[in-house]
Amino acid sequence: MMAKIALLLLVVLAVIALAGKWAEKILPRRKGPEVRAARKCPQCGAWQVEGVPCICAEK
Repeated sequence: MMAKIALLLLVVLAVIALAGKWAEKILPRRKGPEVRAARKCPQCGAWQVEGVPCICAEK
């Protein structure tokens, strides 16, 4: 009886694993917005995104 329960549990786990692999291949993943690092300007303290000049440099 215990062997049947263990076998049934293994089959259920295998089906769940296969369903997960199938869903990974078939269903598209949602992509969120691009995450970029930000830091504070040492002169004015405003937040700036990397690669963008600070607002105090534009003045």
